Amino acid sequence: MKPVLQIIRTCFVELETPRRLLRGAGLAIVALSMLSLPAQAGEAGAREAGALTERSAVIDWKSQIAFDRHSLHIMEQPAMRKAIHDATVTYASHPLARYRDGGKTLANAVEAIALTAANYALADPDAPAIVWSANAAHHYGRLMVRGSGYGVDNPDNFYRMFAVDGDKRYEIHGHRNHPGPAMEMFLLYEAIPGTTAMNAEGAKVLAALAADSLQTGPDGNFVITIDSDPANGRKNHIQTPVTARRLHVVVRDTLVDWGTEIPNPLRIGRTDPVIPHTARSDAQIAEDAAAILKKITPFWLEYFDQRTYNSPANSVKPLWARAGGWGYASGGWFNLQDDEALVLTLAPLGARYLGFQIADVWGVAPEYTRHTSSLTQKQVKPNDDGTITYVISAQDPGVWNWLDTVGLHTGLFAIRWQGLRPTDEQVRTAILGVRVVKMANLKDALPSPAVPVTGREREQQQAARAKAYQTRLQGIPVRE
Repeated sequence: MKPVLQIIRTCFVELETPRRLLRGAGLAIVALSMLSLPAQAGEAGAREAGALTERSAVIDWKSQIAFDRHSLHIMEQPAMRKAIHDATVTYASHPLARYRDGGKTLANAVEAIALTAANYALADPDAPAIVWSANAAHHYGRLMVRGSGYGVDNPDNFYRMFAVDGDKRYEIHGHRNHPGPAMEMFLLYEAIPGTTAMNAEGAKVLAALAADSLQTGPDGNFVITIDSDPANGRKNHIQTPVTARRLHVVVRDTLVDWGTEIPNPLRIGRTDPVIPHTARSDAQIAEDAAAILKKITPFWLEYFDQRTYNSPANSVKPLWARAGGWGYASGGWFNLQDDEALVLTLAPLGARYLGFQIADVWGVAPEYTRHTSSLTQKQVKPNDDGTITYVISAQDPGVWNWLDTVGLHTGLFAIRWQGLRPTDEQVRTAILGVRVVKMANLKDALPSPAVPVTGREREQQQAARAKAYQTRLQGIPVRE
């Protein structure tokens, strides 16, 4: 357990205060009363995790608050401040920084990827906890947590992650919500995405487990085992290499209908004997976070150089299959003038999930809890023939299927078809049309009938979106 003074010091860190000023001992005392450590290791922790129901919070929010506070504190350590400075220099020297939107979003992108690095560094295989990461800015009362993310983080995913060692044994206890996510995937990575060899997922995927294949009890509960042994009849099992250290598991709950689908609650515990060990100091964790940031900064710049920016602007890449067999993806980058829009028409292909999103030039999703900078097939108005036409533009085009760039004229876009096994012909014909048009000529470029939107209707659409986003945060504390 951390020393009390260290916990109190961590409680003081609040990122949105420009100079990270202390808010007073009163906040620390209140926060300390809410603070809980990550899931307890050992058999007791695993058993306690099993009592999940439909009323259970998506994650243990008290532990999440402690985690977020600690991450913010790690961001302020000297090693991380230097790493953030170095990452800023690296970004600033990249050709993308010469675009006006590259310079405008640079600082935010560095801070977002840096906070993600701090989150990864805090993941402890000895005392595992399932935590929320790569997310939108949020708050717990007065504690403000900025957004984190990189690599075109998907607004439709509720991302959770934890770390495991190959020589240890773990159990995840979960509950299938109704309605739950459209899809849920557990992906075991050999390393933190962006720290190893270049591939489509950022790191090699060692194992993938889909929620559809889980054996679930009549009460909706399930248990997933994680260890180095073969399954030997265990239905819900992820096998790890016995000699591997600090493997990372990413859980993606993909939400098609934000207003009704709730991520499945999950808890984790160790089931093997726990050997006492000396916990890392904050300085050591900050060194680890800095080392992660040093690797993932150039990795993702090179990733987009090789996979996206090597194609012409305002074009779409052919579809590629995702590792783990959970779908297909495509994307590209846009570069538009004030009076231009990019119009794209897609075939849904019968996918359980079809998501289309915008990101800045660095791969960080812009504000999406209110802006329509991403759209699922549930959030759009399809054409009469079932296809979907989207409009990407910096200004409101006055149609329902607007991918709002939040003022950006240059950036990335990603398209994901998940939960399908299309034919080769379907894959080749998924992209039905892509062209740049002048806003004045937009009406003629859209299929009939395009659904028009008034200013008032747009406000209602955005307000409904913001309300729907809160559904995934079941049980989150609103104040401390």
